[in-house]
Amino acid sequence: MPGVKNSVLINADFSGNIFIDVAFLGERGKPLEIRGCNFNGIEANNIEMAYVKFTEATSFINVKGIESLYFSGPANLREARFGCYDKGLIKLSVQHFSDQQKTFDNLCDDNYSCEPAMLFKSIESIINTTLHRDFKEQVVELFRDMPELDYALAHSDALRQSMLSHLLKTPEKSEAITRFLEDKIINYHAQSLIKNEEKANLALVLSKMEPEKLLEYQFLVNQLPDVRQTMNKHPTLKAFMECARKFDKSPKEGVIFYFPQSEQAIYIPANEFDNLIVGETAPENARLLTCDDGRIMMTPLIDKKRQTLLQNSPALESLWSGRGNKLAEVLSPLFNVPAHVEARQDDILRLGSLMLAQLTKNACGKLNLDEIDNVYLLKQLFAPLMSDITDESDDARNKRTVLIERACNHLSLASSGLAPQQQKFVAAILLTRVFANLFSPTLCSTDSASYSWFFDFAKQFLIDAYDYAPNASLADAVDTVISHINENRTVSALLLINSLQFISDNDAAIAGLIHKHSPVF
Repeated sequence: MPGVKNSVLINADFSGNIFIDVAFLGERGKPLEIRGCNFNGIEANNIEMAYVKFTEATSFINVKGIESLYFSGPANLREARFGCYDKGLIKLSVQHFSDQQKTFDNLCDDNYSCEPAMLFKSIESIINTTLHRDFKEQVVELFRDMPELDYALAHSDALRQSMLSHLLKTPEKSEAITRFLEDKIINYHAQSLIKNEEKANLALVLSKMEPEKLLEYQFLVNQLPDVRQTMNKHPTLKAFMECARKFDKSPKEGVIFYFPQSEQAIYIPANEFDNLIVGETAPENARLLTCDDGRIMMTPLIDKKRQTLLQNSPALESLWSGRGNKLAEVLSPLFNVPAHVEARQDDILRLGSLMLAQLTKNACGKLNLDEIDNVYLLKQLFAPLMSDITDESDDARNKRTVLIERACNHLSLASSGLAPQQQKFVAAILLTRVFANLFSPTLCSTDSASYSWFFDFAKQFLIDAYDYAPNASLADAVDTVISHINENRTVSALLLINSLQFISDNDAAIAGLIHKHSPVF
């Protein structure tokens, strides 16, 4: 592809020209400056830009059309002028999303590259509000047309958070974006714990919904007090709340989860719900509300009834049953202080506490392991479980087996009726998910070099799962994920691990058991 690779392009007049397969390329730290150039009335196809900065009113007024504009690196278009832009005249290239890694590089703030949400940030440098909105609407439309994008959105909390944040920065109202936020982002996010940094954005979207619609997203809504008040205006919830308040005399109104099919609800006192959300204790004074011929009755909530009602609310059931706490107990021996690093005991205990808090949800924010000292300490702790080709004694494998068996026992996997080898397969996949997510950029802001080591650590349990696989199809499925990791297709591997599609396609029962014991990340 011919192109411009100078450090600056000044006062060039390209008006009326036709550009085909042309690239404008700078370098990281040395952007190509396009100063005072005239691109008015051009027609173009297959244009690439990377590390480009437009200055001094470079103009693209009355362009006849640009097909397939590809930002292979960031671009600063703040001083570019587009005049009275007509929607659809400039088309973004689908090459931005040619694989999962590129999708995350372009749309996700928490990714594995040096340029977070590169496409969004390039778009947001555009002052022309019509073009800015048009580009974001094009991105949204691609999620409808490309199933692989929708799959990534469904299985990545980080991608949803980033898209929510950037789409809300759209300068002009867009029905397409509003519909996408409500039908896709909120729908896929419905079973997520809300992080502090996303509360305002989620509230902004949810607050525009009617009480009837909010009932579809009760787990999200009940974490946002102001939006919860709107949902509680629903006539049935209002009646349930009036009954519950006769029992609960505390100053703060509690939380209701309503199940329309059975006309029943669970009432949780406010302080107990707050404790549940941060992973401290399960509610002790929750009550069952039942509507019978218009009359509301309140009775104690027994475990069996709770489990039945919460079948379609896995996040709430996960917190209530303490899945994260059980897994934290499984992993706690990893932070026993080895003799050779006893001098760092306080630091190791601090790191262990921070990591396990991510599982129990008693965490104030994501881990920050960017400091090389923290990474070094964790590697010291985890290295004994990392198999090495020089380890003829298989000592690392034996240590992982101890952890896998500990998971089987703590999670009572034997009660599932699976054979011992199948239980170990479940535990190995579960531990893979835990470690892959604990050290993902969503929870832990490690640099990409450190993350690759930790992802390799998670891979060790995948290798164990391969050996425990109860049949050839599951073994082949696990091997596919291992191959993704070996080929540095980190994003694709994490999406597979989180979706469990490689398991459910071969054994839905085992996938269901893994989901049942997975914590909320």
